[in-house]
Amino acid sequence: MKKTALLILFVLFCSTNIFALEKDTLYKYAKLDLCLSAGSTETYDKEGDERGMVSIGFMANAAFGLQLNRFRYELSYQERAEVSEMLQTMLGLISTLTVRAGMANVFYDYLTTRHFAMYVGTGIGLAYYEF
Repeated sequence: MKKTALLILFVLFCSTNIFALEKDTLYKYAKLDLCLSAGSTETYDKEGDERGMVSIGFMANAAFGLQLNRFRYELSYQERAEVSEMLQTMLGLISTLTVRAGMANVFYDYLTTRHFAMYVGTGIGLAYYEF
């Protein structure tokens, strides 16, 4: 069974809004996200027997941005590393995948309260893969 990944450029998320924003004031911000993940993938051999494979990953994302009213403009850098049993099986050795990406993003906060914002955003960037 073939699995595919779909990259969606427009995202809908929720975020925290630390400051009560004053109208027409330009705010500067910085953020750091850290993530540890684990996942599994189902694969099938030539005989049709199912085999699950495990991957473990780490991600760090640093971003700097400006916010004016409901719009946020952000530059971010992300580094992700993953050790995958699937890559290990395909290549016959312990395999890691490293991804480095730089992004320029624009967000619009369409529903905000003092500490919470729902937003829609888009971005463009470059990524470098190494395994």
